[in-house]
Amino acid sequence: MKKLLVSAAVVAAIAAAGINTTLAADMPRPTYQAPVAVAVPIYNWSGFYLGGNIGWAFGNSSATYNPTGETWDVGKNGFLAGGQAGFNWQTGNFVFGIEGDISWIDGKRNRAWNGGINGDGGTDWAATIAGRFGFAANNVLWYGKAGAGWVNNTATIYDNTGTTVWTGSNTNVGWLIGAGVEVALTQNWTTKIEYNYLNLDNWTGTPGILNGDSVSISRTVQMLKFGVNYKF
Repeated sequence: MKKLLVSAAVVAAIAAAGINTTLAADMPRPTYQAPVAVAVPIYNWSGFYLGGNIGWAFGNSSATYNPTGETWDVGKNGFLAGGQAGFNWQTGNFVFGIEGDISWIDGKRNRAWNGGINGDGGTDWAATIAGRFGFAANNVLWYGKAGAGWVNNTATIYDNTGTTVWTGSNTNVGWLIGAGVEVALTQNWTTKIEYNYLNLDNWTGTPGILNGDSVSISRTVQMLKFGVNYKF
């Protein structure tokens, strides 16, 4: 009788195990999916833009009295502020464009000349137009630029009493090179830092106080600009 009970228990256990295995096989198995990759938008530099800039101008200017050849340094550094507009076209990682800007410059310097005469020279504004060419790494653009620039120069001569005896103004043209980096903060807003070197033609004036002699002014301007653009 005892052996019969043990045998019955073993058979029951085996049957229960078979039922559990069948139920486990019939239960739905969980499925796992790989996380979906979120596409990072690639910034497109193509389009028109408009913006403003501030910075610093480094003036290197000299005035030469003809025919003696005596020269005075009349260059001066000064604050600048202005605006720019342009258009970019992007193909692959390369970006090409054209940009024009104009800046007001606070730069004037006074120097004493011989015979009690004083003179000053300065720059009121500068305007440039240049082609831009660069390499874009998504929202970062490294670029160079080359073109032309115009600078308005002024000069004044005073006698030993401080009275103005001559004043003149001239807009010089010259060649421009520069480089910079621009970063897109959003799809529409970008910010940049840029360096420009502008080499200008000489300017010659003939103040009456010099009895027919002349003064030649040579000038270069370097500009460091921080700008913000809105791209349409």
